[in-house]
Amino acid sequence: MILIQTNDGTAITNSGGTLLETLEIAGLPVESQCRKGFCGACRTKVTKGEVEYSSEPLGFTRKGEVLACICRPKTNLEIDVRLVS
Repeated sequence: MILIQTNDGTAITNSGGTLLETLEIAGLPVESQCRKGFCGACRTKVTKGEVEYSSEPLGFTRKGEVLACICRPKTNLEIDVRLVS
């Protein structure tokens, strides 16, 4: 079981899907558009832990950021996520 801790203190368990799917299932709306690792809308900062990609990301990321739509948690994560209101 992999635990994901968000910057607002919410803790969720990985659903086995992508990081984006896991956040959505937990009721945490994250901005997303293409869901293919191209647009970069779902960029999420990982402050602790590791992810693995299902395919090579094409969207722009800065150091410490991941594309939530095409990555899966590899270890427990701490993330700084921007929620859509």
